[in-house]
Amino acid sequence: MRQVLLSRFDMKLEFKPDALAAGLKEESTASDLEGASIFTAVQEQLGLKLESKKGPVTVCVIEKAERPGEN
Repeated sequence: MRQVLLSRFDMKLEFKPDALAAGLKEESTASDLEGASIFTAVQEQLGLKLESKKGPVTVCVIEKAERPGEN
């Protein structure tokens, strides 16, 4: 279960991370996989509705990176 504190509006949102994010983190526990999705949590806890949409995204691909040499 993840908690997000939105200090500007003084509210707390509890939701489970998506399966991909939970699988990437070694410190994830069984309790992380319980609870509502971010979409359900926002609607139930805040009364707002998130909608998933597809659109253009700017992508930057770094093909090679090297450590700086000595000056």
